Amino acid sequence: MMKKIGILPKLIVLMVSVVAVSLFMTSLFMREYIYTRENDVIAEEIKSTAKLVSKNDKIKNIIKSRKQDIFVQEYALDVMKLTQVDFIVVMDIDFIRYSHPTSDLVGGVFSNVEDASATLTLGDHYSEQKGTLGEGIRFFTSIYDDDGTIIGVVCVGYTKKTVSAQIWKAQLQLLTALCIGLFVAVILAVLFAKWLKKVLLNLEPEEIAQSVIEKELISEHVTEGIIGIGLDKRIIFANSSANALLKKANIKVSLEVGKTLPEDLYDLFFKNALEKELVKHDMQMIVNDTEFLMNSNPIYLHRKLYGAVVTLRDQSDMQQLITELSGTEKYNDSLRAQNHHFMNQMHVLQGLIDLGLFDEVESYISYLKQDYHAQIGHISDTIKVPAITGLLLGKSREASQQHITFTIDSDSAIEQKAGRDTLYHDLTIILGVLIDNAMEAVQSTPTKTIEVYLMANDDERVVLCTVTDTGVGIPETLKQIIFERGYSTKGANRGYGLEAVATIVQKYGGTIDVISQVDKGTRINIELPITEE
Repeated sequence: MMKKIGILPKLIVLMVSVVAVSLFMTSLFMREYIYTRENDVIAEEIKSTAKLVSKNDKIKNIIKSRKQDIFVQEYALDVMKLTQVDFIVVMDIDFIRYSHPTSDLVGGVFSNVEDASATLTLGDHYSEQKGTLGEGIRFFTSIYDDDGTIIGVVCVGYTKKTVSAQIWKAQLQLLTALCIGLFVAVILAVLFAKWLKKVLLNLEPEEIAQSVIEKELISEHVTEGIIGIGLDKRIIFANSSANALLKKANIKVSLEVGKTLPEDLYDLFFKNALEKELVKHDMQMIVNDTEFLMNSNPIYLHRKLYGAVVTLRDQSDMQQLITELSGTEKYNDSLRAQNHHFMNQMHVLQGLIDLGLFDEVESYISYLKQDYHAQIGHISDTIKVPAITGLLLGKSREASQQHITFTIDSDSAIEQKAGRDTLYHDLTIILGVLIDNAMEAVQSTPTKTIEVYLMANDDERVVLCTVTDTGVGIPETLKQIIFERGYSTKGANRGYGLEAVATIVQKYGGTIDVISQVDKGTRINIELPITEE
């Protein structure tokens, strides 16, 4: 499989290509400019040189005398050397040469008389003609005596070869500059790409995009609300669950990344985390009658405080979980108690049969029958909901073992009906908690009595549940807090049962009434509206 090209080489190639194209287009325009400029420079050089030679007084006198003089040749060669022109030809009015780069041609007639004679009629002019040195560009100017009469002509110029060399030299400088620019561009591209790679945490763009998508998917599929802000209180993260939870709490604010968090939400959720750098775990808070479980943590970047993050969970979810676990535990305890009692009876019967004491077997079965009618028969006759019946039977056995008088009010009546499974499940949880608390309450009292009353009133559409005990009672000052989570007089990791009861009652919109006297006992009355699924 072909290895994918990373962002670093891609950026380098892209940036170098952009610079190369830019430099190439610039060179095209600059080449034409340089060509034109060099021609103008050359033209100006040969013109100024020709004017300089034509104004030399000694040359004027020699040309006017029309006698060859070595001075003209030597002067022309010196000026050529100084100005770097290829040729200076001084001639008289008959176009006889007095100087030439090739000394043998001095004294001869100019090679292109027609071109030179144009100076006499047209005046100073440029010309591109082929001469004794080859093709070239030249400038003609007249030599005047003191009276203003034309007495000769000066021709100064460059050969095509020299002109091309000068233009190429100028273009070579441009090309060198372009190469240096391209080299610098490559270096800068590499440095920029490495810097960008570092900023991107050495990740490729595809990896970053995938990471962002995965983060969004995860954050949008968790039930917890997540909110993150910076030191300037600007929201840097907020998932949809956070907005949903705030809406549930009747907070009409839409959290959007980039916006400033409202001051009241900052004080509620973030103030301790940002200003005091405190970490909070599983902190309960109630906002507009909605209970949240909140975690808040400061965020640090390079060991400096960067912001804070808060997670919110609807406490009703946790309450439901606690309630279900509590109910399951109570139900399991009842089943274990019944199973233990049943196995003991079976062991007694098996032992009597093994000993051949069949009369004793008959007597023991009669005893069990009477015990069934005394304890089980009454419960099953009045309570016709299997789960509740099983719970009450288990608690009856447990109470009997603890020498507690456990009775079901004779007026109790509740039947299994379609659509009430959830209601009766929750009622089982309530009964388990209240009976357990009653059993613990009567442990230290001389009279140990617990009475349970259950009634499903279909006319008034309400279920009544009452648990009465002769226990130690509840002080008046504690009646308001016994249903709070964590409150218990029985030690650590307790105090969840009555809270689960209160949560169930609140869910159905029911009522709880606690009547208690210290050292005399407690009665808890609960009413639940009948709701059918």
